[in-house]
Amino acid sequence: MLSALTSRWKRRTPSEVSFLLYVLGICLAIWAFAEVADEIDEDEHLHLEERIMLAFRNPGSQSDPAGPLWLTQMAIDVSALGGATVITLMSLGVSGFLLLSGRWRPVVLLVATIAGGHLLSVTLKSIYERERPDVVPHLAHVDSASFPSGHSLSSSVIYLTMGALLAQSVAHRREKTYLMAVAFGLTFFIGLSRVYLGVHYPSDVIAGWSAGTAWALICLLVAARFHRKPAAEEQVETGSPLSL
Repeated sequence: MLSALTSRWKRRTPSEVSFLLYVLGICLAIWAFAEVADEIDEDEHLHLEERIMLAFRNPGSQSDPAGPLWLTQMAIDVSALGGATVITLMSLGVSGFLLLSGRWRPVVLLVATIAGGHLLSVTLKSIYERERPDVVPHLAHVDSASFPSGHSLSSSVIYLTMGALLAQSVAHRREKTYLMAVAFGLTFFIGLSRVYLGVHYPSDVIAGWSAGTAWALICLLVAARFHRKPAAEEQVETGSPLSL
């Protein structure tokens, strides 16, 4: 059996490897969300999370964020990148580029992914109904439940999906790597800004990253499996085998 499995692995195709990596990523993201959700139900690490949030404020005044004034403004600007207005504009811009390139299928994927991500965020917030942190004054307006972070979830969905779609439009691996690095970087700093602004616990952000990443990967995987290339073409494909 071991010999047969080894032989099968040596004959693997690029699409099979990518499929396994996508499935692994989805499983890890779902597991991470489940672990965080279990912890917030028991409030085991609430004290630690509050200490982390207090570390972003000056010891003498909890309403005064740590660092210079420009850092606070930067956090507000970065946080806005995960808001509905910016995400809508970014989606329209990328969709226009893809349509001009004659690639309507990725546009359908993008719209479906964003709509599903929004529904997922609303559903999870209504299930857990976690109160916003009150350990420090909020530096941004919020009016919804805290868990999971909607900005973190939405940015994971939109930027990872757009990064993957744009990566299909370039030929060189370094360009693909750069696009995905930018997508992950934006997602990370948007989540961090929400903690800095005092509107989310760190666990809210981690859960948002996990749920958003899982949903983005699921949508990309499903779309890729419906539009698989012939095996001969996969062998010469220089980019990701899960092309759309």
